[in-house]
Amino acid sequence: MSQERTYIMVKPDGVQRGLVGEIIKRFESKGFKLAALKLTSPGKSHLEKHYADLATKKFFPGLIEYMTSGPVVAMVWVGKGVVKAGRVLLGETNPLSSLPGTIRGDFAVDIGRNICHGSDSVESAEHEIALWFPEGVQTYTRSVDSWIYDFNSDVQQYMNIQHFEQLMQTFHAHKNEDGSSGFDIDKFREVFGKVLGGGLSYDQMTMLFMKIDANSDGTVDWDEFSTYMMAGSMGETEHLRKIHNDWVLKVQYYQEMNSFVSCASENTKSLAIGDLERKTVRYIHVPKGIKCFDVCRRPSFLVTGGKDKIIRLWNPYVLSKPAGNLPGHNAAIMNLIVNHEESQLISLSEDKLYKNLRHTVARSHDAGVISALFNENFHQVVSGCQSGTVSIWDLASGDKIFSFHNAHGKLEITAMCFDISGRRLVTGSRDGIVKMWNFNNGMILRKMMKPNTFEATDGSNHYIIAVGWDKKITIFVDDPDHFETHPVRILNGSGWGTHKGHEDDISSVAFCPPNILATSSVDGVIVVWNLESGYIKLTLREPFLELRSKEEKVVEKILFLQNPERMASRWHKIPLLSCHADGYLRFWDIYEGCMVYE
Repeated sequence: MSQERTYIMVKPDGVQRGLVGEIIKRFESKGFKLAALKLTSPGKSHLEKHYADLATKKFFPGLIEYMTSGPVVAMVWVGKGVVKAGRVLLGETNPLSSLPGTIRGDFAVDIGRNICHGSDSVESAEHEIALWFPEGVQTYTRSVDSWIYDFNSDVQQYMNIQHFEQLMQTFHAHKNEDGSSGFDIDKFREVFGKVLGGGLSYDQMTMLFMKIDANSDGTVDWDEFSTYMMAGSMGETEHLRKIHNDWVLKVQYYQEMNSFVSCASENTKSLAIGDLERKTVRYIHVPKGIKCFDVCRRPSFLVTGGKDKIIRLWNPYVLSKPAGNLPGHNAAIMNLIVNHEESQLISLSEDKLYKNLRHTVARSHDAGVISALFNENFHQVVSGCQSGTVSIWDLASGDKIFSFHNAHGKLEITAMCFDISGRRLVTGSRDGIVKMWNFNNGMILRKMMKPNTFEATDGSNHYIIAVGWDKKITIFVDDPDHFETHPVRILNGSGWGTHKGHEDDISSVAFCPPNILATSSVDGVIVVWNLESGYIKLTLREPFLELRSKEEKVVEKILFLQNPERMASRWHKIPLLSCHADGYLRFWDIYEGCMVYE
């Protein structure tokens, strides 16, 4: 297991009471290595960043006042399992709940004066280290490490899978003068020192070479090294993490996902995706479980098969619902292989039947397609891509009718829509500029410029509305008398409490006559505005939003379901439809401010 880093801070009360030396002594006595230390007096803004997760708590102002009352000692400690062990050394957050022998258990009695802070996870430790030590920390090897860690029986603690990949490539690329591929002891120390970044001392690398070179021929090749590492792992019984509740049928590492994928024949944890740092594990749930899987690189998706005879296609970042199903087998699917060169999916079932599925798609653009719109007036499809090309297609034949290029110069198109008449095309780019086109001949009609350089992601209607990563709503007037126009209003939410506008990137916008505007953001929030006054009418959130992962919160698209025949009724309630990354469509009553169906 690779060594971890953790951030430890002695708070003002610990510094004033002279406990810094005692705290350092306890970490050093445990065997951990000090990598950085400084006495500092952080400002209010710095501490607000550090305690950002507590900003909504009532005690937050008092906490910041206490932390700015005196200097603190910031430290970085390195060692095997140091994050968890560091928390044990510190004790519980409430000193009265801390055991004797811990720092808080021995020296503190009040939760508001609990002496020290320690990172609660590897991820938060790296974030805090970057915040408090932007200049970096020291890396060095201690002579006492061999008396603390059993290096000879656990070489793997200094290496991860990327190290093995680099070593394998270097072993295979190296050739000696006699044609052999092994490393002598000098080359061995040179390569391992470079790959491991000084993780092993000179003596440790020498000892490792001699242990691997059991036949004493003076060289070590890849086969000898890998055999030694595998043999050293055979007797280990360390339990890292229980991923499945049933037999694991397949496990595979995919470099493009930087993750391990495993499957089992169970309903609840049918397939698991875990990253190399073991921060999180995400699951797919399938009736009767999953017996096999493979990954398609382009387009990126997971393919699974199992006892229910259905091949499922999954977006690896949205696991709540499959992106597609491929039925056809009459028995349990035993194996799947993606043939990347021929764009084929080959499946094998228990009844000795194999299927070769091939899907060919014509390449319409040279870069990623940003948007594809159907024009009801001309029965055409208009598509735009990241390279700035806009193409017009005949819906019946599929033929390209016309295209124009570099719509926004060298910048990519980020959003497209038609005006309310369907005769003009509006595009937005990454620099925040919005353009209006006659898409049938590629002539630019108007250019609208936002007062910043944030990306435009959507636009709509008689007013031209641009939203994007600046969390603001920019409104232009559709004025045919001026080629270049500037915004007449910018909405950013001047409300308070739950009605304070967007706090994350805006992903979509929808308009409902006469003056209702709705916007959605990637944190799952929908805000309904009065377009004329700029007042926020209400904020919508689905009930279980806070329980969902960051990826599942995203609102991809919102749309008012307007029926022209019933629009004559001024008081007719028009529902708002939202499309979410968790695979759900949700219907909202914007007049009552509630979700009515999903």
